[in-house]
Amino acid sequence: MPTFCSLAGYEAERDLKWDGANIAELLMDQSPLPVRPIYTAGPNWRSNALRFGDWKLIVHGIGESQRVELFNVVDDPSESTDRADVESEKVKDMLARLHAAASRDRDSLAN
Repeated sequence: MPTFCSLAGYEAERDLKWDGANIAELLMDQSPLPVRPIYTAGPNWRSNALRFGDWKLIVHGIGESQRVELFNVVDDPSESTDRADVESEKVKDMLARLHAAASRDRDSLAN
């Protein structure tokens, strides 16, 4: 949303608690996008996901009923092969990144 608002010339009078970053300059200059985490949360945070580089981590549920999936979306764009059981170090890394992103999530619309 910050990018769309920038491109449209809109400036909010108060903090609207939008997630995201303004990448209008990157789009306008046709610069390559930096590698950055892309975080999403489902309704009531029943699931959340993080895409970073070639990898996507999806976490379903909370506590003991939590289920984690890991996909290499470059090698497996249809996300048909869950790699969580064989890539435990990557799961740990991605979970740390996901928790960091989730701690910064201020989106009031996911409730």
